[in-house]
Amino acid sequence: MPRVTTDEQRAAAVRTFYGLDGSDPILAPKYLPSKRVPQGASRFESSMRSRLDHLARESDERYAGPLEAAALREAQLPLKERGDGWCIDRAAASTEAEAKAVALDLQKADAVRTFYGLDGSDPILARGYLPSEYAPQGASESEISTRSRLASLAKTKTKHNAGPYEAAALQQAQIPVKQVESGRWIIDKDLAGKESQVKAEAIDRQNAAAVRTFYGLDGSEPILDKGSLPGRRMPRDASEFEISTRNRLYYLTRESDGSKAGPHEAAALQDALIPVKQVEGGKWLIDKDALNQQQQYPQNPVSMYGYDPAQGASS
Repeated sequence: MPRVTTDEQRAAAVRTFYGLDGSDPILAPKYLPSKRVPQGASRFESSMRSRLDHLARESDERYAGPLEAAALREAQLPLKERGDGWCIDRAAASTEAEAKAVALDLQKADAVRTFYGLDGSDPILARGYLPSEYAPQGASESEISTRSRLASLAKTKTKHNAGPYEAAALQQAQIPVKQVESGRWIIDKDLAGKESQVKAEAIDRQNAAAVRTFYGLDGSEPILDKGSLPGRRMPRDASEFEISTRNRLYYLTRESDGSKAGPHEAAALQDALIPVKQVEGGKWLIDKDALNQQQQYPQNPVSMYGYDPAQGASS
């Protein structure tokens, strides 16, 4: 580009720098560039960064003429009078650093939307759940990065925080956020669901399906009649499924064992007329005493159901 000396040439240079002439912008309009020149920048870019920096210095005597000032206004830069012309109002101007922060915030927001499938892609994790920091084997670089990012945003003492776009994406993914002193956001870990809960629910549903199959509640041939618990001794021709379910039901009768049923499995057991009791932690075990009583007095509807269905039908 020829040497810029006149007001008209300076105005044209501003329009080129910000892409107002149809060229690719070096910097988006509205943002004042940093004086620091990126590696590989052209002589024109270096010159423009220096020119705009001088126009924004309080101590500088340089000023823009009417044509350059008009171009600066088109580029959405705030101006104030200086001498016989105008200078850039640095205090009111947005900076290149802010532009980069917005771009990075938008990039992080896109990563959140992809992770939770808000962009129409297959979700890596269901909405409302905070992922584990540790990615499964074979996870993509994007997944690893997003898991690490979300874990950092959820730490109690964290230097990491989200901008408005990333925070909005998190809220769309039903991840609760809270604002911190800086005006930015972090994840409210106490209110967020955890990935381990998703896995626990999937296992609970799987266990419930096994109970329904074992007792024929799903329409299959029952392995055992409803209201009966299997013995631990396995039939010689028992399938892997039967062996697994017999063991599971046995462990659910033991107070001292760590096995507990979730709500779906507990509901399936009740459908199979196996009484359950809630224990500490809000989970369930098979109530063997209630089952023995139920089997001892099979004709007593109150023992079996907890109420008299005959009375309920007649009322």
